[in-house]
Amino acid sequence: MAFTTTLLVEQDEQIAWGISRAIAARGLPAPQHVTTAQAALDWVTYNECGICITAYRLPDMNGVDLTIRLRQRKPELPIYMISSAASEQVAVEAFRAGVNDYFVKDNQIYDAAARVVQRFTENQSKLVSISATQSIPDGMPSELLNPTYQNRLRVIGRQIDLNRYRMV
Repeated sequence: MAFTTTLLVEQDEQIAWGISRAIAARGLPAPQHVTTAQAALDWVTYNECGICITAYRLPDMNGVDLTIRLRQRKPELPIYMISSAASEQVAVEAFRAGVNDYFVKDNQIYDAAARVVQRFTENQSKLVSISATQSIPDGMPSELLNPTYQNRLRVIGRQIDLNRYRMV
């Protein structure tokens, strides 16, 4: 199984330690931990990151602003937000900024974060094994390799165009 680097942006050391322990308990590498949004932006700029888990409240900016800036640098990066505010408004704001999912900080946050990282790692290893067994045509955009419904339709449309099928 191929492991990817997880970036954890959390100012609370105890929560970061708990999430790191939960991830390590599943046999995955411990995440790279930073405590500020600016440190996260700097780290992502110079390092490869597979997944990011960020807190909503950070000392230098909130998690929504960080998500927007991360999306500018790495549009395909999966971002998960955790927050102690069980507010619907914060969740809506986070989803509008582009987070993949939103978790409330409670007793299950450690297990939820570990499940997300494990699921992402398993999906990445499946994509690697699929691409190793199948040949991908030259010039295929990397966005089409994600197994989504829309991408399947795009691939079908591409095959129809390439094989010059015409509707009757």
